[in-house]
Amino acid sequence: MPTSPNAFHDARHRLFDVLTCPVCHDRLEPADQALRCPRRHTFDIARHGYAGLLTGKQRPAVGDTASMVQARTAFLRTGRFAPLTRTLAGLAAELCPPDGTVLDAGVGTGHYLAAVLDALPGAVGLGLDTSPHALRRAARVHPRATAAGWDIRRPLPVRSRSVDLVLNVFAPRNGPEFHRVLRPDGALFVVIPAPRHLGELQRRLGLLSVDPAKEERLRRTLSARFQRAHTEAVEYVMPLSARDIEALSSMGPTAHHIDADVLRGRTALLSNPFETTASFVVSVYRPRSVSSGRGGVREADFPVALRCRRRGNSLSRPAGRAGSRRGRGGPGRLLGVHRPRSVRPATGGGPEERRGRGPSPRSAPACTGSDGRSPQPARRPLPTMS
Repeated sequence: MPTSPNAFHDARHRLFDVLTCPVCHDRLEPADQALRCPRRHTFDIARHGYAGLLTGKQRPAVGDTASMVQARTAFLRTGRFAPLTRTLAGLAAELCPPDGTVLDAGVGTGHYLAAVLDALPGAVGLGLDTSPHALRRAARVHPRATAAGWDIRRPLPVRSRSVDLVLNVFAPRNGPEFHRVLRPDGALFVVIPAPRHLGELQRRLGLLSVDPAKEERLRRTLSARFQRAHTEAVEYVMPLSARDIEALSSMGPTAHHIDADVLRGRTALLSNPFETTASFVVSVYRPRSVSSGRGGVREADFPVALRCRRRGNSLSRPAGRAGSRRGRGGPGRLLGVHRPRSVRPATGGGPEERRGRGPSPRSAPACTGSDGRSPQPARRPLPTMS
């Protein structure tokens, strides 16, 4: 991880090369605590370090509140979502060039972006989000990351074909724009909650449930421009304290639907600790060739494809040129299930789980138990998906 002033300066300038003016789409350059394009459109850089690109009528009506961001930060610091974070970082190390450019669309506090950058020693990351409270954390979450205020449902202020990896974790999706900004051999990682996610808490506390058709809707939404290359289930049991439950329930959409006092009253009736299921679906998509249309792309057409080689509990890269954007695996489809053991409370704070919309790669900081050892996931194959 670069820590010198020069490394930090170089990383920031690489990211400024990716950003474009949201008004005229020209290049943005740093100028006196602001970003400015050749046509003099100017956007302030907040004292917290993020660029405010949303102005006037562009400002969204809804964003994560300060209390939601605080609750998310507190919960992710416990390491309860560490298996998900390690999965994302491990996949990034397999599929993204070590000096690539990562875009986190819906970065939140930047937790998942930071974990991915830790797995890619020369990469830089840009996070986009609407919440100024989250952006204050995301802008400082990693020396090779920066953040900007933007609504990812709109056309993205990012140069076409300038990004190697797009992260989309618990955030809205913008398929056409993700496709536009990705390089032809890039990858899109999408994380959604599975129907079993927090099922025990949903029934006892009245939390919002997950639509069983969510994964299929996701596939249909992206199928015109992306081919799904890999799907992985991450599921495990979390023992939660009353404080964990309160933070978990307050960091997402449920915070808008249940009064805090009502939630605390219901939580007081639960056993301590209370065990619930964490269940996620992690999907890797490759951009389709525009000229190929919906039906003209074969899996073999992709320059990088995943092949499952099970060595212990980790994925190995098929023979090819390490670090190259090409040659990291032949055609093939990987479908696996990742079922870590129950996650025990972390003894230390750990890196901040950053919504980005979690902790670190398979080789990065993870949730630890009282013995200082991380829970290791067991992987089982899923049926082949079409």
